[in-house]
Amino acid sequence: GCLYIKEYGKYEEVMEKYKKYIKTRGKLTDYDKMLDVLIRKHQLLYYNALGRFDEGVKFAGPYMKEVEAMEDIYDPRELTFAYYFTALIYFGAGKYKQALEYANKILNEGEPEQRKELYLSARLITMIIHFELKNTEFLEFLIRSTYRYLLSRKIEYRFEKFLIGFFKRVLNNISQEELMELFD
Repeated sequence: GCLYIKEYGKYEEVMEKYKKYIKTRGKLTDYDKMLDVLIRKHQLLYYNALGRFDEGVKFAGPYMKEVEAMEDIYDPRELTFAYYFTALIYFGAGKYKQALEYANKILNEGEPEQRKELYLSARLITMIIHFELKNTEFLEFLIRSTYRYLLSRKIEYRFEKFLIGFFKRVLNNISQEELMELFD
């Protein structure tokens, strides 16, 4: 809960205590390992919240190997969170191809019954990543696909509409001056 109320110092204290505790456990059972992976998922959230993306990248690689090794026993919702936070870490670090890999893992699972906002966020992040990678042809497809998705779910959020409109304008070869006006 420390992260959600922005008590980052308290979070660091709790994590230090947890690391000391885990060392006293000796050999971990599968349950202990799964619990450890769930708890450390918040470390990705922590790095995202503080904008410490390079540290997050160093953490994400080994962490995701552990998560993927336990995929069979891992709660699918928690797996989606792990993919999402990892995509954000890589995105924040400017490592768009790695971010895309994890965003696609969410999208390839299909829309979940719960946590639909993560699925929608993954679609939006994917659009931004393809823009950054200059994949304009695929971006056109994503814009149409995401727009249809929003319409079919009767989702009308201002940010999503703005983002789709922004990319439509950018793809229509607007000038640098017009692009800057979009951010005002």
